[in-house]
Amino acid sequence: MVLTKRVYCSQPELFVESLTRLQSEDFNRVKIPLFDFKIKDNILTIEVEYIKGYAIGTCSTFRKTILEDVVQRDSEWTFDDYMFHNYVIPTSLDSVYAVDLLSYRHFPDMNVRHSRWFQQRNPHTLRSLFHHEIFGPRPVC
Repeated sequence: MVLTKRVYCSQPELFVESLTRLQSEDFNRVKIPLFDFKIKDNILTIEVEYIKGYAIGTCSTFRKTILEDVVQRDSEWTFDDYMFHNYVIPTSLDSVYAVDLLSYRHFPDMNVRHSRWFQQRNPHTLRSLFHHEIFGPRPVC
């Protein structure tokens, strides 16, 4: 099964380098779904292999795998969003997939990567995210 994602971009060519690089990258234990992309009239279209499974969650044994193979990766290129819903465990395999392809970019600063990783593990940040997803945005007074 294939999912199609279409995104309007004022400068879609900015994604060409990162998506082209990502097609040949190796993240060790973190897998990347097969995908192809094209740009036409400022629309970026990505056709990506559907990974049937579930988001890793906060108790997953794959947290350490993502930390080591994505966050601490010895490359200036990696993913920049470490929220657990961007990583899927297939129902039929003992592996993990990074599924937010658009968060792959040039991201060389290891200190910023670690900071973002720990910020996104912060219980207050998670509680705020879940409140927003369940109840909608908090009213501004």
